[in-house]
Amino acid sequence: MKTPITVSVCLTAHNAEKYLPGCLDSILAQSLASFEVVCVNDGSTDSSWSVIEEYAAKDRRIRGLNRQQNSGVGVCRNIAVRAAQGEYILAVDADDALPPEALSLLYSCAARNASEAVVGGLEAVDPEGEVLYRHGVNREYINVNPAEYPQLYIYAMGYHTTILLNREFILRKGVFYKEGVLCSAYGFFLFELFFHLTHVSFIPDIVYKYIQTSNSIRRSKHSAVYYIADFSAYQYLYECAAKNDKIHVADIRFSYRLRELLSHDLRNILKNLTREEILSVLSFVSSILKTFSVIPRLFKYTLPMVVWLQQPSYKIFFYELQKEKLDVAIECYNRIAAGSPEKSSSQQKPVLEIHMAREEREFFLKALRRAKIYIEFGSGGSTVAAAAIASISAIYSVESDADWIRRLLRDSGIRSALGEKRLTLIHADIGPTGAWGAPVGREGERPRVELYKNYFWAPWERMPRRPDIILIDGRFRVACAIMAALMAENPKCLYFIHDYPRGGSRDEISGYRVVEKFFDLVRSVESLSLFKRKKDFDYRAALLELHKHLDSYD
Repeated sequence: MKTPITVSVCLTAHNAEKYLPGCLDSILAQSLASFEVVCVNDGSTDSSWSVIEEYAAKDRRIRGLNRQQNSGVGVCRNIAVRAAQGEYILAVDADDALPPEALSLLYSCAARNASEAVVGGLEAVDPEGEVLYRHGVNREYINVNPAEYPQLYIYAMGYHTTILLNREFILRKGVFYKEGVLCSAYGFFLFELFFHLTHVSFIPDIVYKYIQTSNSIRRSKHSAVYYIADFSAYQYLYECAAKNDKIHVADIRFSYRLRELLSHDLRNILKNLTREEILSVLSFVSSILKTFSVIPRLFKYTLPMVVWLQQPSYKIFFYELQKEKLDVAIECYNRIAAGSPEKSSSQQKPVLEIHMAREEREFFLKALRRAKIYIEFGSGGSTVAAAAIASISAIYSVESDADWIRRLLRDSGIRSALGEKRLTLIHADIGPTGAWGAPVGREGERPRVELYKNYFWAPWERMPRRPDIILIDGRFRVACAIMAALMAENPKCLYFIHDYPRGGSRDEISGYRVVEKFFDLVRSVESLSLFKRKKDFDYRAALLELHKHLDSYD
């Protein structure tokens, strides 16, 4: 009995003789038992077809289909999809490669969960194999409706080569690659398909090697026609989203493209195109913004993936672009590119490090790596460090300085953890703040003491009661420590207090030592002290001490 084909790898090639052997070798080396390769030659003028024939003669899993004339990637993708015999299909580009376990990881998840699609991670590398960046989720999602998860839009509508698709589902829905377009055939395909998908699984494993070669179309200087064709796909996305009453999906996905426009494409457009071509591209983008009234909605979103739009220069640029005041928009962009404060702060990756001495930092991080649930009072480098530890499933960070939270949101690791819902940032409004988020009074006014509970008391309504580690590194350290001892239910929880004075008159003045009525000191490394709650912890005495401490603020 013939073994059923599990996956059909749909490969298209146009003048790819240099890359085809490496690509085909990586596919044939897959650990999955039963798969096929449907390889379509798109009218190549080099020896690409000869390479395909040679490989097909040696391995019966390869089927070659030859197009005498160049028909475009959309046509060839659809030919491969229709010719495929596998239960699932995966698109591959001829100049890229698959890791050995790619098909096995994707198919095992799909078969186990009967998913319509499984999305894996992508690793971009240079020709020497050096990793340039990675694109993918940090944890599994099984059979979710992607329209309900904004943080997943970029993955479900990002790289089609990382998405394993149920072939029968695709044929039944009648969604195919766009034909006759210069680029973004896959964009039209994914943007329509997205609204049909209700059971999609996402896995964090890298399943695709995107090799950025020197002649890759994705790295070349594009023409006006190319850019307009690319943005046409986003116009189609809005049409699909409007039809399905999910306009927010298009907004959030388009926000990624707008950021790419500002951070990369506009520089190439202004440098390499004529004025007439520049205006034609910007006018097309403007028409999308106007037709679907995009900008006012984008500025109202508070999601991490669109927070970058809140910068004043960016707001002005997009408002002028939507109003089709193109010269004003270009002038605004030139100011951004020349190094305006907004550009400087947004384009440079914030350097957020833990403000601890080296031995303190090593001591803290060693404990943090063993945590599953982490709470901190005082956001910053510790938040970034926790977000980078994948084994921490939940992070809760309390911060009194709203501007500092906005700074944190420019860090890619913070945005990723928020998108994956591992991180919760809690702004505790304690009134006006100064350095390090400490409370200050306005001229002629005292600090608003009645708001202080928003920092150490109120956040516990949103935080779990069984944390593994609590770091107290902000203001109100004594109140935070006592409140944490009252609220945390995990007897093994570790309590770190930074800048905890170990001697001298400051102890007596500040009253820090009161925490030692309720905690046992385990170890101190310079000014970082590790405590555990006393086994005979007296809840009533702690509550009375907390209220007594609060009275001292008045």
